Amino acid sequence: MDAGRRAGRQRQRGRRRQRRLLALHAAGGRRLRVCDRGRRGAPQPDRGRRRPVRALQYYQTTSLARVDGELWVAHLFDPHVSRVDPASGEVLGTLQTGPWPVAIAHSAAHGVVLVAHKAGDTVGFIDVAAGRLVDALWVGDEPADVVVSADGATAYVSLATEGAVVVIDVARREVVGRIETNKNPTSLALSADGATLYAASYRSAVSDRLQFAPDERNDLEDIAVIDTGALEVRSHIAAVGSVIGGLLLTDERLYVATTRVALAELSGMEGMTAFRHSVVAYDTASLEEVVAVDVGRQDSAAGLAVRPFGMALAGGTLWTAFEGSDLVVGLDPQTLAETARFVAAGRPRAILADDERLFVHGAQGYRVTVAGVDGSAAGVVALQGDPRAPGLAAGQALYTGVGARGGLNHSCADCHVDGLTDGNVWSAGGFSESSSRPMFWLEGTAPIGWEGDAFDLFSYLYGSPGPTIGLIVDTASHQAFYDYLAGLIPPPPANGVTERDGSLTEAGRRGEALFRGAANCASCHAGPLTTGGLRLPGGGTESDHPIVVPSLVGAYRHGHWLVNGAAWTLAEAVDAMLPLSGATLTDAEKTDLVRYLGELTAREFFVLASVPAAGANGVGSEGPLRLTLSHPVFDDPDNLAKIGLRREVGPRCRRRSRSTAATSRSRPTRRSNTAPPTSSWSRPASRRSTSAASPTTRRSASPSRRPPGCGSRATTWSRSITPTSTWSKSAMTRTSSSRSRWR
Repeated sequence: MDAGRRAGRQRQRGRRRQRRLLALHAAGGRRLRVCDRGRRGAPQPDRGRRRPVRALQYYQTTSLARVDGELWVAHLFDPHVSRVDPASGEVLGTLQTGPWPVAIAHSAAHGVVLVAHKAGDTVGFIDVAAGRLVDALWVGDEPADVVVSADGATAYVSLATEGAVVVIDVARREVVGRIETNKNPTSLALSADGATLYAASYRSAVSDRLQFAPDERNDLEDIAVIDTGALEVRSHIAAVGSVIGGLLLTDERLYVATTRVALAELSGMEGMTAFRHSVVAYDTASLEEVVAVDVGRQDSAAGLAVRPFGMALAGGTLWTAFEGSDLVVGLDPQTLAETARFVAAGRPRAILADDERLFVHGAQGYRVTVAGVDGSAAGVVALQGDPRAPGLAAGQALYTGVGARGGLNHSCADCHVDGLTDGNVWSAGGFSESSSRPMFWLEGTAPIGWEGDAFDLFSYLYGSPGPTIGLIVDTASHQAFYDYLAGLIPPPPANGVTERDGSLTEAGRRGEALFRGAANCASCHAGPLTTGGLRLPGGGTESDHPIVVPSLVGAYRHGHWLVNGAAWTLAEAVDAMLPLSGATLTDAEKTDLVRYLGELTAREFFVLASVPAAGANGVGSEGPLRLTLSHPVFDDPDNLAKIGLRREVGPRCRRRSRSTAATSRSRPTRRSNTAPPTSSWSRPASRRSTSAASPTTRRSASPSRRPPGCGSRATTWSRSITPTSTWSKSAMTRTSSSRSRWR
C-alpha cells in the first residue's frame, strides 16, 4: 500500500474514532483531547498546554492537614497538594492528586494521606514515604469531606449529593459501610474515641417560606448524629441554621459555624439583618444549644464578619474563618465573645492550628496565612498553580465576597450557595417570592432568572448582582462578574446513579424515552439544554408566579426543586409537574422518569450560543462571528481550524473572502481575553473548507453575491472540533463581517 493511501486510511480511522468518542462521551483520545468525562476530570497529559480546568462550583472543606511534621495543603482548583515547612513557610514539594481535591486527612498508622476528589467521585491515597498518589477508590458522587479515626484504621467520607456518609477500611482501601444521613451532608466531626460522628447539612434551608406554607423538614435534620459502631443515625440536631459551613468537636461541646436567616428582614438598606453569620455551641450530651452569637453584631464585635466556615482551638481561643470578609475571628470558647481578629485573604474556608501557629487556607488566593495563636501576623505561604484566568478569578472573588452599603453583611453566595440554591424562598426585588435559582450555562439558558427579566447574561449584569449586594458596578467589576458567571458549567456525566463512565443505565434509558415521549416533558424541556427559554405564566407551584423553563441538566444536585423550592426530592418535583404535561404514568414509569432525571448530566457537547444568534433575522454588518460551546476546547490553531460553517441544505456556497486584520477583540468588554470555560471565540471567515471532517470558519458572502440555494437556512456551525478545558482565547480572536442570516 502506498504512503498516500495509508495516510488516507489513517485519517479516516481517526475521524471515525473521533465521532465515536463524541457519541459515547468518552475521553482521552489524542484527536478528541477532552477532559475525561467517565472519571470526571481525571488529569490528562497537557502535552505542553496549560492544564485543563473547568469552572465547577466546588470548594474546599478540610484542605489542611498535619503530616509527619509538615503542613499539607490541597490546592482545590488544580490537582495537587503542597508540602510546606510550617516553621519557615517554605514549600517543600508538590504532589499530584485527582481532580478537585477538597479535603485531606492523614492516617499515620498506614502512612497515607486520604484526599477527597470531588470531581472524580474518588478518595485518593497518597503514600507519604513514596511521595505519590498510589491508589484511588470510587466512593460515590461528590465526596465533600473526609475524617480519619484516631487509630488511622477507618475513614468517613461525606457524599454531598447522595445524603450519605461512606465508611472506608484504610488498610484494605475498601468501602465497608454506608450510612444515610441528611440532605447535602458536607462537614464532618468525629469524636476522639471514634464512637460518634457528626454530619452537617450544608444547604439546609429553614422552615419559613414567606407566603407559602412552612416546611418543617428543612429544620429537622440539620446535623446527623451517627453511631459509628451500629452505622446508623442515632438522632439529629434540629434548627441549626440555613447554611452550615463547619463543625468543631471537643469533649463537651460541638461548635457549629452557620448562617442563620430571617427571610422577612431582607432589604437593600444598610443594617439589614436577614443574614446572621453565627457560631453556635451545643452540649454533646444533651445536644441542646448552649450559647449562640451573631459574630459580627454582638457587643464585643469589631465589625461584621460574613460566611463562617472552618474553626480551630488554639491558645485558649476559638478561631473561625469567614470567607466573605477575608477574616479570622477569635472567640472566647465559653461565651463566644470576640477577643481578636485578623485578615486572611483569599476567601478562607479552612483553618488548622498547632501549638504555636494558625494556618488559614485562602484557596482562591493560592495562599496560606500564618499567624500566632494570639492572632499576631506571622507571614504568608504563596502557592503556585492557579489555572484560572484572571477575569474568572476576580469574578469568583466578587461572587463570594461581601458587597457595600446594604450588602456589607452578605454576598451573592449567601443565596446562590456554591452556584446552587440555599433552598430558601426570598423576596426577589419585591415583585415575587421564589427560591434562588442554580446557575450554569447562563450564556445558553437566557432569558435570565425565574421570570426571564433579562435578555442575556451580559445585559443582566448591569442590573444585578451589583444592586443585590450594594455594589456600584463599574466596567471592570461588570466584566469580572461576566467572566465568572458565563463560565459556570454543570458537573461531568458520572454520578452516583449513572454507569461509571457517565452513560445512562437501563432504567435511565427507559426514563429518557418517557421524558421525550409519553411524559411529554421535552415539549418544554427541549434540546440538549432541556430548555428553549420558554416563558410560562405559571410554574405549578402554589402560585401564578411566571417561569422561564429551567434546564434540568445536573438538577439532581439541587437539593430543592421548583420555583419555590417546595419539592424535597426529584420524585416530588415530577409529581408536581406531571399534571401540567397532561401525562398519566404508572408507578414504575414514574420511577424510571425520576431515574433519568437523576442521570441527566452534562454528557452532551453542543453549541451553547452564537453571535449572530441562531434564527436571527437581523445581523449587523460588522463584528466577529462567535461561538460559545457547552464545554471548553483547546485553543491551539490546529484545533480551532476545525471549526467552520457548512450548509444545512443546497449546493456548496461560494464565498469571496476579504483579509481581516488581527485584533484583540472587536468589543473588549464582551467576553474578554479571560475566557470562561464555556469556550467562546471569533475567527476570520476567510478560508475555504478542505474536508467535511476538518472545516475552517469562513465569512458568508454578502447578500448580493449569495449563490442559489444559500438562503437563510444555508449555513450551520460545524461541530467537528476538539473539546477540552483551557482558557486563553486571545490569540485566536479576529474580526470579520457578515451580512447573511444564520440558523
